[in-house]
Amino acid sequence: MLATSRSRTSHPTLLQCLVLSSQDCTSKTEMARILVDAGSELNGPLAACGSCDNVEIAELLLNSGAVIDGTGGWSPLEEALYWNNRGMVDLLVRRGASVRNLRMAAGLGRTDLIEGFFNPDDSLKPGAGTINWPWGNLDNIANFQSRSGRERIPRFTLRVLDERSSKRH
Repeated sequence: MLATSRSRTSHPTLLQCLVLSSQDCTSKTEMARILVDAGSELNGPLAACGSCDNVEIAELLLNSGAVIDGTGGWSPLEEALYWNNRGMVDLLVRRGASVRNLRMAAGLGRTDLIEGFFNPDDSLKPGAGTINWPWGNLDNIANFQSRSGRERIPRFTLRVLDERSSKRH
C-alpha cells in the first residue's frame, strides 16, 4: 500500500521521493525495483529523474513501462533540458523521446528542426506548442537554449524573439 499511496504535502509517491533523494545511495536501483514491483506509478518519477539526472532509476522505469514522453504537458525530456541534465537528455534521446515542440528543439540545439516551427512570415506554426510552466512566453526559448548548454541561437530565432519582444513593450 505504501508503494502506491500518494502524499498530500510533498512529492506524490515514495518512488518519486526516492528518485529525488537517492543520488548517492548505492542501493537506489534495488529500492526502486521493490517499489516498481509493488505497483508504484512510473511516469511522475520518470519526469523527476529528469530534474536530478537520475539515469540509473530512469533506465529501470523505462524498462518497466514508463511512458518516455510523459503523460501530461511537460515531458521528462523537457525536465532534463530545463535542468541541463545531460545524462538524462542523452538517455531519453537515445531511447526515442519525441522532439515535439519548439522549446525541445531549441534545448537540444536542433537547428534543423527549429526553423520548421516557423511560417515563412516568422509567425509560429501551431505545432510549435504552447509554452508550459515555467515559461509564460516565447522569450524564454532563448533561456531554454542557454540552460541546455547551447551556445548558438540561430539568427532567425533571435530575429523572431526581438520582434515579439518589441511588440510587447
